[in-house]
Amino acid sequence: MGSCLFCSLQISRYRRNISCPFAKRNRCNNRKTNKTTTGKYCTGIFLPSGEVFVLKRGRNDYTQPRSFRPISLMSFLLKTTERLIDRHIRDGTLVRYPLHANQHAYLAGKSTDTALHNLVSKITRAVHGKQYALGVFLDTEGAFNNASSGSLLNVLRSKRVSNTVVDWIKSMLSTRIARAASGDTIIEVRLHKGFPQGGVLSALMWILVADGLYKY
Repeated sequence: MGSCLFCSLQISRYRRNISCPFAKRNRCNNRKTNKTTTGKYCTGIFLPSGEVFVLKRGRNDYTQPRSFRPISLMSFLLKTTERLIDRHIRDGTLVRYPLHANQHAYLAGKSTDTALHNLVSKITRAVHGKQYALGVFLDTEGAFNNASSGSLLNVLRSKRVSNTVVDWIKSMLSTRIARAASGDTIIEVRLHKGFPQGGVLSALMWILVADGLYKY
């Protein structure tokens, strides 16, 4: 927390001199190899992330892992970079290649209310027109935990997201390490699927995956 607080104060002080790292291919120094690499591979220094487990309300048995929601406590710098990418995609890519009109999650001006309003409107039109209305509901269990990074990368490429951003996201998802502590016991696990709950970019990544389903 101390190092993240220091970084936060430094960025706040010098924010006028900071530019988006994806506007051009900036370089960063790798201390271990003493080599420079392009910005798309600079996620290793932000990992691993700490994990806390939050109880899910309404569960009958709290001895089961699914009764808890893992929340990732990630580096401030990683979250800052995620925010830059989020804005880069929303304000650039999704303006040129919009999401499907029926997307309502994690979007400004849309919510569960707008989704229900659209659904009720279609049912009402069918009833007034003396037609049938058929509804099919899909419940995605553990959406963030089970999301496929491959599906996400395919959607990003189909929407012409720059290779630098695609490679950065791929690197971030493929090098994730979760660290959990209980007393003096610390366990680290490398994660091979899903998006971090609590991540700034996770919501956008999920709706991009969901957007890929609409073409079917």
